[in-house]
Amino acid sequence: MGDITGRLDVKKGLDNLGCTTRVLQGTFYLFLDFSHYYGTEVDGFGLIKDSESLCRCLLEKGQVAVVPGDAFGDDSCIRISYAASLSDLQTAADRIKKAILTLKAPSNI
Repeated sequence: MGDITGRLDVKKGLDNLGCTTRVLQGTFYLFLDFSHYYGTEVDGFGLIKDSESLCRCLLEKGQVAVVPGDAFGDDSCIRISYAASLSDLQTAADRIKKAILTLKAPSNI
């Protein structure tokens, strides 16, 4: 699994985006709660309405693949595997951050 401290640093970096992260015991997955971003718009993509649309946005805008939480009974979360090299995890976290920063509040017209 490599350097657990580095993996925890990646987790903390994602926590700084305003999401809540859960590490499930005995697995190599993080569940990230980005539900407070639901209802926001992304230029060239559209509305983020649920975990599936957020995952599609992260794939399209951030070029990072994650799994919708609704596949595991929790639509408020997305799932990311941390069974990868620390370098790959840092790259993925940077891409997630960059994509999340493109989200903007919906206009109230």
